[in-house]
Amino acid sequence: MHVGRPFLRRAVLGGILVTGLIAAAAPAGATYPREPNKVPYSRIAMREGREVSDIFTVNFEGKKRTNITDGKPPAAYAGRLSPSRKKLAYVARKEGNLELFVSNADGSKPKRITNTPHDELWPAWGPSSGRLIFARDLPKGSELFTIRVDGKQQRRVTNNSVDERYPVFSPGGTQIMFTRVTPTESDVFVSEPNGKNRRPIVAAPAAETGCDWSPDGSRILFIKEKDGKAHLYTVSPQGLDQKIVDNTSRDEIFGRFSPGGHRVVFEGLSEGRVQLFAMDVQKGKHKKQLTSTPWADSRIATPPAP
Repeated sequence: MHVGRPFLRRAVLGGILVTGLIAAAAPAGATYPREPNKVPYSRIAMREGREVSDIFTVNFEGKKRTNITDGKPPAAYAGRLSPSRKKLAYVARKEGNLELFVSNADGSKPKRITNTPHDELWPAWGPSSGRLIFARDLPKGSELFTIRVDGKQQRRVTNNSVDERYPVFSPGGTQIMFTRVTPTESDVFVSEPNGKNRRPIVAAPAAETGCDWSPDGSRILFIKEKDGKAHLYTVSPQGLDQKIVDNTSRDEIFGRFSPGGHRVVFEGLSEGRVQLFAMDVQKGKHKKQLTSTPWADSRIATPPAP
């Protein structure tokens, strides 16, 4: 077991899906440009001794919840909408392990595009909506791959003896960001899409987890432990100008930018359950709790049961 993995494992299968063209209502005192107003999450609960999970959407007011996958396929996690807003990528448990699926944005016509004995994790779209990047949990650690949405032209991006996780493309598709986990540390890296010319942008004694790239390409969202708590930070793609988003006593487990880049949606604990929250990305203001299901966890970054 790698040092730092208990912290990082909480953030497995991170994904945010944004769909629709309805303008999001702003909290009192806040104004936002028009942006899609739906946030996806996995609602996870135990039923008859087994874990069940569907991908839902909820708006920024915590209303209009919609079940996207509705048990087809069962145990679905980590929904990500394509840049065209027409397709959904996610992972679902099939024959004992997690496989990669692509469907229409409303969850209809799901198609399995991988078939391996390993778990596929953390899918993220390329900017053209024609290709995905994801991690495959291999015996020596998670490695990054890309694949076309029809399941063809699978390419290996990394080949190391350490875990490389949580990949996302830059908005222009010229770089990828991912988290590298070694036995002693966890750091955020940027490289070319083929894995070459990698460089750390966040490397510190504390454990860091890369979460997302802002829509305008100017900031990277990541988690860093501070004073025993996990907090959201942003940093430039060059590794400069680190800023904490919200310095509270709550653990912030994983986060994603809103489609306009003005807010972050993140996981936090509420009355013993993981729930979703949203707040301004600049100063951590106008915080809003989006989910409050007492019998289930609501997560964008989902650790599935074995």
